[in-house]
Amino acid sequence: MTDPYANPPSPSGCVPFTGEVTSAMTAWAESVDAHPGLYPMHSYVISDTLTINGAPLLAWVSWHTKQGSTGKSGHFWGVSLFVVTDSSQLPGPGSPTPPASSVTVPAYVEGVDVSHYTGNVHWDELYAQKIQFAIPKCTEYTVDSRFKDYVRDARNAGLLVPAAFHFFHPSQSASDQAKRALDATAGLGLVVACDAEVSDGQPPQKIVAGVRAFCDAVGCSLVYTSPGFWPEPSTAVGGIALWEADWGVKALHVPEPWATWAFWQYASNVRIVGADGAVDRDRFNGTFDDLKAWTASPPVHPSYDLSTVRGVQGALAALGYQPGGIDGIWGAHTKVAVEAFQKNAGLVIDGIVGSATRLALIVALGQQPSAM
Repeated sequence: MTDPYANPPSPSGCVPFTGEVTSAMTAWAESVDAHPGLYPMHSYVISDTLTINGAPLLAWVSWHTKQGSTGKSGHFWGVSLFVVTDSSQLPGPGSPTPPASSVTVPAYVEGVDVSHYTGNVHWDELYAQKIQFAIPKCTEYTVDSRFKDYVRDARNAGLLVPAAFHFFHPSQSASDQAKRALDATAGLGLVVACDAEVSDGQPPQKIVAGVRAFCDAVGCSLVYTSPGFWPEPSTAVGGIALWEADWGVKALHVPEPWATWAFWQYASNVRIVGADGAVDRDRFNGTFDDLKAWTASPPVHPSYDLSTVRGVQGALAALGYQPGGIDGIWGAHTKVAVEAFQKNAGLVIDGIVGSATRLALIVALGQQPSAM
């Protein structure tokens, strides 16, 4: 696998600065370091005011190594200073190290996803490496033993925690798995992402149906999967954001039905300063402000189609009722769940999803009236 921390050669046409670093140089380098969206990894920028014997200073963003409190060496985001000796040799736009001031570079936010296998995490050390968000595992067969500690400690260190992921098993009940994930994340203000990466020997149609049923049940707005696993094309998850796993590639192949990605897991099982065990590396497709907005108000889950049995079952499950599965089959459990909702909503208890019950479901879900 490609080393995600490999630096290309430093920009040509310049030499490393070896003199005494002044306070002005430090302030300038820190301003570059503090804006990864403007100055992404392996970009450079030339100072308009700082010079050495008339030659301008250049700041190059690259991976640096250091030893953290865990005793392990790892990588962190840093800035190196160079003196420009021949500006005509500097790489231009489209090169591996384009001038950040003259090209438009997509803005990404760096993050990690973790589980109990990662062990102890010193989140302040991750934050110092420009790792700005974390997505912890919440559940699989049981609740992940580190889950709530990770959420609390990452937030305390200044990282955003936009979601938690449930490792989905297509061979098991989607409703049971959804309940487990919702119980684990209750009160934490987290999106539950569906981690779809194993088949359990199930056919593609059942995998997709199970993922959709899980997403309906938890109000999920994020699915983790990879192009090599997802049985495309499939419109069953239309409207749900994609967290794509694709390692060691420069250009993502986004599987259908998605047109773009929200999160990208670009490296797996890597070591970084501040974590006892391995982590996965991720990026958010946007700026830090975009991620803050996403975290505060995640994309709304596609409206439930309340004209179908499956849509009604999904809505009831999302509201905490037990329709006996989200399978599109009207049975006794679904009728009992409708009656329980009608009772709590002060409606006529008849087990029929008429216009009054649909409207009450819409209000409870916060959907738009067009869902009727």
